[in-house]
Amino acid sequence: MLGAVLGVLAISQRWILRLRSACGQMPPSLTSDQLGRQAEMLAARFFMRRGYSVLERRVQTEFGEMDLVLIDHWHREPQMVIVEVKASFRHEAQPQRRLKVRQRQRLELAAKQFLKQHHLHESPWRLELVAIVWPTPDSLPRLRRFPVNRLKPKG
Repeated sequence: MLGAVLGVLAISQRWILRLRSACGQMPPSLTSDQLGRQAEMLAARFFMRRGYSVLERRVQTEFGEMDLVLIDHWHREPQMVIVEVKASFRHEAQPQRRLKVRQRQRLELAAKQFLKQHHLHESPWRLELVAIVWPTPDSLPRLRRFPVNRLKPKG
């Protein structure tokens, strides 16, 4: 139910922005922050439709920001999933290539800090990357998942 509501909100936000752009009230493209927020909403909806629970969004730590923190209920013992979302409007773009080694290291440090602060450091966890591309402004986005690394052991 929540996934459907988030989907409707994402689509309606795009239409409102498109209408405001057509009326000359704002530039025709989204800012990078707006694009990122919309991509994160779509990624959260994607995971919720697959049985995951969204624990937190845009979590700030001293090491950086985590876009989504999820719980994967499809295992005997639930697993934490830290998701980095990358988005682009360019057809030829490959947003997954923008996750550099240093950013991945910061994401791992942020995840470890978050799990420790919430007393979840004993839980298994993994990092995933979601790349979202809108090939044309009027088309539906394409979403692809990439495992950043294998399941992290407990502790």
